[in-house]
Amino acid sequence: IMPLIGSYMRNYVYGPEDISLKEVPFMLKIGRFILNGKVDRLELCENVANIFDFKTDDVLDFKVGSNAMMYEAQVKAYSVAVWRNYRPRKIMTRLHFLKPDKCSDMEFGEQDILKAERFILNALDGIDEASMGNTEIRECDYCRECAYSVLCGIK
Repeated sequence: IMPLIGSYMRNYVYGPEDISLKEVPFMLKIGRFILNGKVDRLELCENVANIFDFKTDDVLDFKVGSNAMMYEAQVKAYSVAVWRNYRPRKIMTRLHFLKPDKCSDMEFGEQDILKAERFILNALDGIDEASMGNTEIRECDYCRECAYSVLCGIK
């Protein structure tokens, strides 16, 4: 755990003028859906909100970009929630993969937030309408540990 702590300490030193919040809870209504979560770290300074999400997965250097794509919906939900609550002019997001100490950054302006809201709503609508009925169920080694195994009936 010490290398992860060292990576964090090397990258996140703040001045006294910054407002830095940790584990910021949010609840977000998009369409008929309500999302909630916690932003690992939120910094507010001069009309800019910086959102940090720390990832502790063990990721290979060359896979940071593809792993970051898996968190696209999460980053967009955090950005929409922060924009609605604080109305910054710009939002900067950083997914920090503590192992291998690599980051993936995104920037959002107001138009990007509106697109993110549509993206999230479309994703939630798709999940709401999804059915496992047309999906081939194949058991694998991980099935017994999977939190979603109740959806496919594997116990």
